[in-house]
Amino acid sequence: MTVATAPAPSMFAVFRNRDFRLIWLAQLISTAGSSLTDLAAGIWVYRETNSALAVGLTLMATAVPSLVVGLLAGVYVDRHDRRKIMIWTCLIQSVIVGFIAVTVQMDSIVGLYVLILLNAGVKQFFDPAYDSLIPEMATDDELNAANAFLSIASFGSTAIGFAGAGLLASTVGLTWAFILDAISFIIC
Repeated sequence: MTVATAPAPSMFAVFRNRDFRLIWLAQLISTAGSSLTDLAAGIWVYRETNSALAVGLTLMATAVPSLVVGLLAGVYVDRHDRRKIMIWTCLIQSVIVGFIAVTVQMDSIVGLYVLILLNAGVKQFFDPAYDSLIPEMATDDELNAANAFLSIASFGSTAIGFAGAGLLASTVGLTWAFILDAISFIIC
């Protein structure tokens, strides 16, 4: 005796969910903006210092908060409204990145490092909230496709952001990378 099984849903079925479509688009925009800031900060620091070490410290400043803040942020997110956390972290990051644009105009490398650390620290609250919402938006059958589409959006928008930072650095100026990233957080 054979048991009929339902066909697997289309890999695009997860896009029928409005919340998933919105969070996917928001990630696409936000990751591109964050990539603008990450590369633009490195380019700016190198232009100011001519030091690969200073650029390395810039990149390190984006990673250190995950070690220090990440554990505490996960516990906090588990106990509070994840959607509100995501909204507030985006708004706070928008302000911080806006200040990065001002700091760059003031030629303050130390100020840039402090703001990059703060921005990366705030992001540590966003990430677990975001990651925990995905299973709520996709059914068990859609979860693999949802994660795949989110990864594609992340990697693709990172490449777009890096290319955009290079373009802005060679044309209108690096300050625009930070301004566009600040706007991307508000949009998202």
